[in-house]
Amino acid sequence: MDKNILRVLLLFVSMMALTSCNSAKRQYMNSFEEFVSQVESNHTTYTLEDWKWSFDKFKSFEEQFETYQEKMSSDDIAAIAEYEERYLRTLSHAPGNIISNLTPYISSFFGEEGLDLLQRFGDDLNNVFEDIRDFLNLIRK
Repeated sequence: MDKNILRVLLLFVSMMALTSCNSAKRQYMNSFEEFVSQVESNHTTYTLEDWKWSFDKFKSFEEQFETYQEKMSSDDIAAIAEYEERYLRTLSHAPGNIISNLTPYISSFFGEEGLDLLQRFGDDLNNVFEDIRDFLNLIRK
């Protein structure tokens, strides 16, 4: 009888630990998505201090990713990649003077190569928007 109670108790503790891990991962993912949505909604009014705050928060989510990565499905990882892309796309729309003031701040996290990649990402995104605008203008004529 004692062995059965021990097995049930062990099973219960294992299930609680698994549920707790999934709950923390889900909370992380929801918080990351809410943060990105907030930045997307409010970025046009952001000051330099707001952008620094948002980048610190972004770095925090990036650091937390390592904690949950092993517990994530491929769909979870794809969702996180989408959040990262949405944030960086929004960051690339910040006014030039803010980006230049953020450059040392950003390069401390991404390094010079990452900073170049971010700049190219913004340039590529602008090129895509220009191509779409040209295409729409062509259709309208």
